[in-house]
Amino acid sequence: TFREPHTVSTLIGRMEKKGLVKKVKDMDKKNMIRIVITEKGQEAYNQSSQRAPIHNIMSALSEAERQQLMSFLQTLRDRALKELGEYYKPPFS
Repeated sequence: TFREPHTVSTLIGRMEKKGLVKKVKDMDKKNMIRIVITEKGQEAYNQSSQRAPIHNIMSALSEAERQQLMSFLQTLRDRALKELGEYYKPPFS
């Protein structure tokens, strides 16, 4: 996701406050914390994975237009990764 560790930690903190996940200490590795999805978090995930609104929005485009959009987005992604490669060092590489 190209996120720095402190950004991921902030996102997890927000999710924890909303009751979507909880932090659990790893009993084998004392310095490690595991993130566990809660029942509320699982429900939110299930709802988001249905993606009906996305399908409804994308249905405004023809198949050819969707393929063209995908091609444009891939081109932009590839350029962004190339640009970021000069500045960005993945935190876990």
